[in-house]
Amino acid sequence: MTEKPKVSVICITYGHEDHIAQALDSFLMQKTEFPFQILVGEDNGPDKTAEIVKNYAEKYPDKIVPFIRKESIGAQRNLVDLCRRAETEYLAFCEGDDYWMDEYKLQKQFDLMEAHPEYNMCFHNTMIMADPSWYLYECYDRDDNGSIVFPGSIPDYDTTLTEMKADNYIKYSPAHSSSMFYRWDNSKEIPEWYYTQIYWEHSLVMIQVGDGLIGYIPETMSVGGLSEERAPEHESKTDLYIKSQQNRIEMAVDIESYYLSHYGLFANSEIRDRIVHEFNDYIQYIINTENDDLLREAYIKYAYPASLAIEANLRNQSTINKLKSLYSENGFQMLITDSDVKEGVSKLIDKRKIKKKEKIKENIRKRLNAYVKDNKAIEDKKLWVFSYDNQWYYSGNVRHLYEYILAYHPEISAVWITRSITLTKLFDSEGKPYAKIGSEECKHVLEKAAVAFVNNYKILSFGIEGINKNTKIVRLGDGIRPEGKERFNAYQRDLRTVPFITAEEIISKHPENYDKEMLTEETRSYFTEDYPNTFLQLAENDRMLRFYNEVMGIPEEAIIKCVSPRCFAVREKPKETNNVIALCPGFRARVSDQIEYADALLKNIDSINAFLEKEDCFLRIMIPNDYYHEVREKLQKGTDRFPRMEVSEPAEDLFSELINIDAMITDWSSAMFDFALQNKPVVLLNPDKIEQDVPGGMLYKLDEVAPGAKADDWEEALNMILERMNDPDIDSDKRRKTVETIYDTAVNGDKDLECIVTEIKQRLDIQ
Repeated sequence: MTEKPKVSVICITYGHEDHIAQALDSFLMQKTEFPFQILVGEDNGPDKTAEIVKNYAEKYPDKIVPFIRKESIGAQRNLVDLCRRAETEYLAFCEGDDYWMDEYKLQKQFDLMEAHPEYNMCFHNTMIMADPSWYLYECYDRDDNGSIVFPGSIPDYDTTLTEMKADNYIKYSPAHSSSMFYRWDNSKEIPEWYYTQIYWEHSLVMIQVGDGLIGYIPETMSVGGLSEERAPEHESKTDLYIKSQQNRIEMAVDIESYYLSHYGLFANSEIRDRIVHEFNDYIQYIINTENDDLLREAYIKYAYPASLAIEANLRNQSTINKLKSLYSENGFQMLITDSDVKEGVSKLIDKRKIKKKEKIKENIRKRLNAYVKDNKAIEDKKLWVFSYDNQWYYSGNVRHLYEYILAYHPEISAVWITRSITLTKLFDSEGKPYAKIGSEECKHVLEKAAVAFVNNYKILSFGIEGINKNTKIVRLGDGIRPEGKERFNAYQRDLRTVPFITAEEIISKHPENYDKEMLTEETRSYFTEDYPNTFLQLAENDRMLRFYNEVMGIPEEAIIKCVSPRCFAVREKPKETNNVIALCPGFRARVSDQIEYADALLKNIDSINAFLEKEDCFLRIMIPNDYYHEVREKLQKGTDRFPRMEVSEPAEDLFSELINIDAMITDWSSAMFDFALQNKPVVLLNPDKIEQDVPGGMLYKLDEVAPGAKADDWEEALNMILERMNDPDIDSDKRRKTVETIYDTAVNGDKDLECIVTEIKQRLDIQ
């Protein structure tokens, strides 16, 4: 049986007789470990392109699927039609006058997307074959060879950024269409305005990526050709530039409207900056080319962009003279005195404000309605669902309780909820039950589930369509952290996930986003975590119990003292190890702090390796899942040349690995408390000297619960580890005290996972 293609190459072509063969050959030369297909849409062009495409399709029928249009439908509709016909998860774009120059291009992008299921798209460098007659030639920088290479030739673009969101993408539109590789989502609507645009590829990126992530490979793997057939209706370079710049403005305005209706204010400031940038460029071009007759028309036609531009310049520039310099004396005077211009701008501003407010309110209503279902009776008390923050990872307490229930309680239907394709493949291979977010099965499960298990936040783990308001929330926590009333928050961009803040406070901070009349008891939990209605909260000891009760407002009767489910992993019989040292960084909310930690480690990497070689040891760097992808990548690159060092993969579960570790170096990772249960050596090192104080005070002082000695630098830390590996009794009293302080020995034992299940069953009245 022939294996189904995993990637579809999408090629639209019109009038590319001189180029299409080169494009098709570059697709066919791809070397991949997976099958792929090539969909070619020939848009009834005036030359022999269709004939060439047919010949290639006859020669390679197993690869090329031709669509020869009898009538021209336009580039955008041609492309969307091909995308909808493709039945593969991944789509790679390349127009008929572009081509690929790397035979492993598809494999590299496929591997990146498989490794990062959080990416909706990725792209790479593209060499632009342009001569000085190109109307945009002077807009870009040249490399050392005098070539234009996207995105590096875009002025001020940072090519070290290998991961971004749409808010960063919109600033520069760095991807050439021949480099785009999508995890395609056919459910994303394509608005009608998209079909009117010249720069359709960037609008499509924004539509498909939404508020997701984009990856970047800093390798030049395609060539962009600029055939003259692209704009035959334009008579001159001036006409082409004016038309393209007008379209850029319209594109940015359309994207703003689309994002407001689909994603609220996400990326709004960046999109508005792009509108202002495009409008300024347009006005500057009109002034520089002395096309004064277009000036008044520009202000009236693009009244909304004009208003944003004026507002931005008045806000950022100190004098009116700078404003006059930017728009010219004539343009400035026209803006502030011409009645038609002023009236047009004023009316459009008022209209946009009303429209924006209504869209924001409607967006909130949609999200509220999608987030929770009406109060429905729970139909299946034995259907329990599990998910980890952001639905991407498979880790922590939630994972270990899920696996325990699967192993020992077949009467319970345990289902993991995820949006990760990588995880669905893992579950398929291991026969574990799961539901993919967005599927009908997932909506059905969420509507009927009696219990939903989260590590901390319901809004992160189950802020998805279909959750029943009557589903009980069990919070398992992330283990012990020495934190106080206001923890470091990895999700500061989304205030709804911050603990210890009321819905009223959120609305007061962002009154432009929310309408107070929408705040009701029914919807309050959408804005903040509804801790008082927690069904069950695990607490390791009396101090944690008081913290959950007094600070977070969880009723005492909803809290049970119990072991962290992940501790079950380290209670198993330890395996034989080979002098393996784990490096476990603690929680750092700010990316800059994560990078500083990585830099401090890499600064000492040679001396660390020398120690490992001398003492015949190995180092496993266990990076938390909440660390930024670039930090992990930086450490992987920095340690690649050292066979005795290994950086953990995102999918790895730290706590399952602890039984294979001999010693640990950490700062304040909660993993050290799990590790102390095995009575193995721990040394504390804070190499970047980050402050450990948390606003609101520390729940635990580190000196009180540290299971090992502190080191001042890497040399001292490694010597301490070696000493303790040779004599495990060193610090054993300190580790014993840590365990007694952190874990209530009366309730923390091997049987406690069973106690959790029993407690839930009793509260649900399950026989």
